Amino acid sequence: MTEADLGRLLQEGARRIQLQRALRLGMVALGAGILLATLGIFLLRLFPIGGQMPVIQLALALPALLAVILALAGFSLTRPDPAAVALLLDRRAESKEHLVTWFEFSRSSAVIEPGFRAAQLAATLQCAPALNPRTLLPLRLPEWSRALWLALLMLCSALLMPPRVDAARTNIVRENRQIATLQRSTTVSPETGAAEPRRAPFVQPLTPTEKLKVDLKMSDPDMSTKEKAELLKELEKKIGNVPETELEPELREVLAKLRAETGAKAPDAAKPEIKSGSQQATGAQGKTDVNPQEQNGGVDAKITERAFTQIGQSFPDVKPQLELYYMAKREVDKK
Repeated sequence: MTEADLGRLLQEGARRIQLQRALRLGMVALGAGILLATLGIFLLRLFPIGGQMPVIQLALALPALLAVILALAGFSLTRPDPAAVALLLDRRAESKEHLVTWFEFSRSSAVIEPGFRAAQLAATLQCAPALNPRTLLPLRLPEWSRALWLALLMLCSALLMPPRVDAARTNIVRENRQIATLQRSTTVSPETGAAEPRRAPFVQPLTPTEKLKVDLKMSDPDMSTKEKAELLKELEKKIGNVPETELEPELREVLAKLRAETGAKAPDAAKPEIKSGSQQATGAQGKTDVNPQEQNGGVDAKITERAFTQIGQSFPDVKPQLELYYMAKREVDKK
């Protein structure tokens, strides 16, 4: 080994210090980039915009890009002092500062005894094998670099977070679907191709709990006729003025069974009252034709509105379903 080898040893030590600084700065930039990407994707999930994929790709590339740029900048801007590098190698190798002394003598302009300088060089060359920069100056990750795993976990959570849907937009879409469902009051028969009226939804005046109680009572084989009559009166009271043709089939079957077993009669359908002042079909006063469909339709509309008001007051928990039902019924009646 010669003095040129000692110079290359110092250069290698300076390069190792540059790499260590570049590694540290690169890790700092990587952590900052991951946090920025996580924040950007999190905001993008809260306030979604069109064309999210390019923005997400840019956010994912940001940490690596920042790490490379800052690492290259740290490597190129770091200029270690050769004397400091020699002193660091001497301290790491415990060589009693032979390398730094040789370096100071080599660049000193003072007159030094040739014998003393030759002895110093020989001592430095003797301990030079122990001054290996790769062993004395290893590249190590910062201790805080373990926190990058937490930052990566936050980034993955932001990526898996579903986009927030605006509540107002959801309500509008739901209302539009309900309106479209109500407007489609007719359907085309696949056999004949003719338009068939779509049946309006049934009224459910009983809550699920009350319906369950009625089913339990009807399943009792020891139920007396008096109890069945009381149950029938209770059901008719809850039904009110709602026409039985608009009730759900199960409830109509229960009513029919109770009336058959108790001997009660079904209530007559509501008939419109004809006032004395109205025009009648008489031979003396003249004849005026009245459309029975329009007349019954007006009476049914009054009955429907009155029934809706009573049921809505008695069962506020099913009021939205009743509103949808009567809206559909009006559409069907119009057509």
